Amino acid sequence: MEKDFYWEYMQETDKIVDKFISTANMTHPVIFHVGAVSMKKAVANYLWERLFFGKRRDLYNDHRISGKDGDIFFKKSWEDIITYLLPDNKFLPVEIKDPAFETRKYFNTLKEYRGCIIFFCKNHRQLLYFKPLIESMRERVLVLAKYDVPDGCQFKENIQVIEFNSFVEEVYINNDYLKTHFPLLFEMANTYTLLLGVLKPKSMILLEGCHFETEVISAICKTNLIPTICLQQGWPSLMHTRFKNMTYNYFLTWGDKFNCLWRPYNSFPDFISTGYLYKVKAGKVKKGITFFLQAPLFILNENYLKMQVEFAIFCATSFNNRNIFIREHPEYKMSENEKKELCQYSNIIMVSGMPLVELFSLTEIGVSVFSSTLIEGMIHETIPFIFNPTSFPQYYPDLDKEHLGIEVKSLIEAKDKMIQLINSPDSRELILKNIRSENPKYFTASSEEAIDNTINFITSVSKN
Repeated sequence: MEKDFYWEYMQETDKIVDKFISTANMTHPVIFHVGAVSMKKAVANYLWERLFFGKRRDLYNDHRISGKDGDIFFKKSWEDIITYLLPDNKFLPVEIKDPAFETRKYFNTLKEYRGCIIFFCKNHRQLLYFKPLIESMRERVLVLAKYDVPDGCQFKENIQVIEFNSFVEEVYINNDYLKTHFPLLFEMANTYTLLLGVLKPKSMILLEGCHFETEVISAICKTNLIPTICLQQGWPSLMHTRFKNMTYNYFLTWGDKFNCLWRPYNSFPDFISTGYLYKVKAGKVKKGITFFLQAPLFILNENYLKMQVEFAIFCATSFNNRNIFIREHPEYKMSENEKKELCQYSNIIMVSGMPLVELFSLTEIGVSVFSSTLIEGMIHETIPFIFNPTSFPQYYPDLDKEHLGIEVKSLIEAKDKMIQLINSPDSRELILKNIRSENPKYFTASSEEAIDNTINFITSVSKN
């Protein structure tokens, strides 16, 4: 397989976004401001997504594979995409209007929820992740959903879900630069200025931390002195612009070891270990090999997915006394023909709808490229098998170096290492012994204890 240049493209995208932000700030120091608070982090995340996702990533890869100079590609990207976004030297005033929220049409609808703790959900996956935590809250909670919540999603009486997936027409902040060049962020800023001005929450609870939507909310919250608490969901392993320089007041993590991994890239949030919210279920028979497939994004493409499928078929034919489970990525489903090819093998089982806790209880070895399930599986005593034939150097943290898993760089090496691992119970037990020793550092608590830790922290911050 030809070498890919996706990792190189990711690094260069980080650089071009950093250059844009610093150049714009030099031209006008408050160009990204909403009130007294800068939205430059939201702009950086938004611009990074615009540059990285879509066709440009693959265009760069083709450009480099054909032997062309990468610098030429990025020079053209700067000229075609970035130059017109740069502010000129004239003064661009940022006008702040008195919102007078009590006179607005939304006030009477929302005023009864003033002073609640708010959970913001970008999509339904986030709501499902939050649900065990929200339902354990002992006070009134408002869920602000930026999507249409499916019918039948029930909550306790102290929990109110409000769908707010459109923008308000009123303008409360007027930044001509954002309005012209980043209209989506401008509209979001005005919308959440209204909502938070009316609701005046005790605190704002967010998830993942990498989305530009949550960074917009973070900026608005700072203007209104509302504490922001972001919860770890999964683990990126690929550190890029969206996970660097996060602006939340607090970031609640699975454990102390994750705090050490986050801090070199994030100086502002206070990282607090509260634990892993999911349950951990001991499996009676853990002989499964599970392939956690990923979407062809970041530094993956369809070719790498085909290699994962080929490796899964190899495992099925080589170890016919073991079940080979296939879990699709929630946002990227396989074609019916691909599924039929896999289902020809009696020990390959599609498990995309199976709850993770159930799947981990059956899984001795978890296989993926950069999925958070690799490191997440450690708390379930599942051995991480990192099949990384990409240009990215290695999984972060280096689980192979720490003797907590195995990482390979080619399909041939993957097959050899898997055979060695399956044929050596002592090797598997040694890795599991290391995992058991390190787990308390990576996972402070789990299940009910972690939920209690998280609620206690949110409650303590929300009283201030």
